[in-house]
Order: sequence, then structure tokens, then C-alpha cells
Amino acid sequence: MKAVEISGDPFIAFLRNRFETLKQKNPRFPLRAFAGKIELDPSSLSKVFAGKKALAPETRLNCLKKAGASKKEIDAILKTGVN
Repeated sequence: MKAVEISGDPFIAFLRNRFETLKQKNPRFPLRAFAGKIELDPSSLSKVFAGKKALAPETRLNCLKKAGASKKEIDAILKTGVN
């Protein structure tokens, strides 16, 4: 699935799209469970989605890998330099 840019940050868009895909499969899938899947604190993920928190590049990379991004997707998202 191609990420649609939300708030100008393809990293956030990718994570939101992955979360929404999981919610479509299970409407009761909580943000807390998604945060656990990508090994990020739930409150941090909420702040990232709100655009109130930036993550270090290595944390962003880890989140993308845990969310199932392909190498090509990771390269494209991290190349933007948006943080």
C-alpha cells in the first residue's frame, strides 16, 4: 500500500496508513497495540501522529521496519529528511 502524505511527513503517513489497515481488519484494534507492534510508547505515538513529537532517525527506521515497510519504502521515506 502506498502511503498518502499527511501533514507533509511521509513517515507519519505511512504509520497512519498501516494503523488504519489494521483497524479495517479489526475495528477494535487499539493504538496501544500498534505502538507495541512498532516498539514505541503509546503516548509517543499519539504525539507523533499529532505532529507534536519528532523521533530520532534511528527510531524512525526501527518503527518503519517493525511496521513492515519494504526497503524501497524505507529509503523513500527516510530520504525526505522531514522530521
